[in-house]
Amino acid sequence: MARPKADGEAAGGPTQADMVRAALAELGPKAKPKAIYDFIKEKFGREVTKGIISNYKSTMKKKGLLPGRRGPGRPPKAAATGETVRIDDLEAVRALVTRIGADQVARLVKVLG
Repeated sequence: MARPKADGEAAGGPTQADMVRAALAELGPKAKPKAIYDFIKEKFGREVTKGIISNYKSTMKKKGLLPGRRGPGRPPKAAATGETVRIDDLEAVRALVTRIGADQVARLVKVLG
């Protein structure tokens, strides 16, 4: 059996979600639940808990009805020299390691670096 509607809903009054939407339209999308609570209490004469207000705001953000979702993160940084390492370069280093050994290649890098 469904639960009975609250007083305001039975008389065709606004739902909790409608009241939160009205408050956000008036106060802006960055309004805190406390400010929304006070607005609803003053304008509609009803109480909606701050938890419910926060839940409605989160749901609206997820659905894209409110701004607030962050965009993608920063793009990855480019290589310090601006050039990328190609497969040919890696194959050349591998051939050099095979020919003279990893220790000698490390010494060459220290001398040339």
